[in-house]
Amino acid sequence: MIRLKGKQWMAALLVVCVPMGMASCSQETVVTNEGPSDSQVLAQYEDAREAFLWFATDSAMPFDYDAPRTSQGRTYYPVTHESIQTMQKLRVRLERLFAPALVESLLDTGYYIDLGGKLYTTGEQRGGSPARVRPQMPELERQLDGSVLVHVAVEFTEGAGADSKVTQRENYVFPYRQVSGKWVFTEFDVFL
Repeated sequence: MIRLKGKQWMAALLVVCVPMGMASCSQETVVTNEGPSDSQVLAQYEDAREAFLWFATDSAMPFDYDAPRTSQGRTYYPVTHESIQTMQKLRVRLERLFAPALVESLLDTGYYIDLGGKLYTTGEQRGGSPARVRPQMPELERQLDGSVLVHVAVEFTEGAGADSKVTQRENYVFPYRQVSGKWVFTEFDVFL
């Protein structure tokens, strides 16, 4: 048995630990915090896409045309979504999906407001979409920092059936990162 004293013990510790520490700093480092599972990321992507469409296309949340109210010169209709009927519930849903800056930019559009404690929408068309949009299955790319990039290839087509032809292809990337302890999309767009 070898007995080490004082400085010898420290030297032996350095000889063993320093190379191990340096090895863990190499580019081949395996991330121990894997983040959310693929199925969790894909489910969040689908939920985020639905919520983003409420602001970016003519796919507003369901609302009641028969009960309009006017505020600040605009006509608003009560939202009839089954689980989101207040501005607070809309904010909570968005905060579960998107980074704070993105949540604020969506809410600042004015498409949804609180009137008397209820959520209302303008019902205005926010833009159109081509007759046919074919998004491909999202692909996930895990980053060393634990974040995930969701890649979606989209084909835009004209015509129907056998006469359908692809007129344009685009690729979208949606970063999914941990922000203030929550996994959210830090950038999002919708293919119109």
